[in-house]
Amino acid sequence: MWMDHPIYGPMRVPDSLKALREDIDLVRNALEIRYNHRLEAYKDCLEERLDLFRR
Repeated sequence: MWMDHPIYGPMRVPDSLKALREDIDLVRNALEIRYNHRLEAYKDCLEERLDLFRR
């Protein structure tokens, strides 16, 4: 699935809930090591997709 980010445009996010949670964990760990604006944007898209799953 594609989620649209206002700055970076479309970003591909996983369709399954398990893969989505795994990606969120990976991005959070990467951001702890080194901050990156694009990773932060990807994390926002992942969390938005997770919110859609919860509804």
